[in-house]
Amino acid sequence: MKKNLLINIFCLIILSSLFSSCINSIDDLYDQYNENFAQNTILEQLLSQQQAVEADENEQKTPEDPDFDETEMLFDEYFVYNDGTLNLAAPPNCYNYKWTLRDPSAGYKEVEILKYWEGSGPDQRGFVIYIPDTGLESRTYQLSLTVYDKEGNRYDDVCGIIIYDHYNYVSEDDSS
Repeated sequence: MKKNLLINIFCLIILSSLFSSCINSIDDLYDQYNENFAQNTILEQLLSQQQAVEADENEQKTPEDPDFDETEMLFDEYFVYNDGTLNLAAPPNCYNYKWTLRDPSAGYKEVEILKYWEGSGPDQRGFVIYIPDTGLESRTYQLSLTVYDKEGNRYDDVCGIIIYDHYNYVSEDDSS
């Protein structure tokens, strides 16, 4: 009997110590878990994207900046799938823009693009083309950008546009 009483008392002490040590409720555990993640609504995402675009434009150098380098207006090369879109932008606050696409395999003859994305074009700041609509084939082209500032100074940069086929490879094991 004494033995059973001691065992019961010992079990009660252990159980009471276990229950008293777990002071966190399920809600507390959820709150602690959720504190690790920031609230991110769709509106906050759109706002952060808009702020990123504005910061990008503010950081992009213009011919008015003392450390402006005309050879840094474009990267050396751009690789685009033949079913993709090419989206480039010249420096802001310029007086005039001129984008020229040439075909090196045809003696650097100027290539006429059939269709630009709305709001862009050869005399706009933006150069946006959806490759399937342009009539361009899979090969390398030369794109030149010429901008004029408000004082009439001319700035030029050239890059390569490599358009290549977009293959969907199917493994030999795939029977579909």
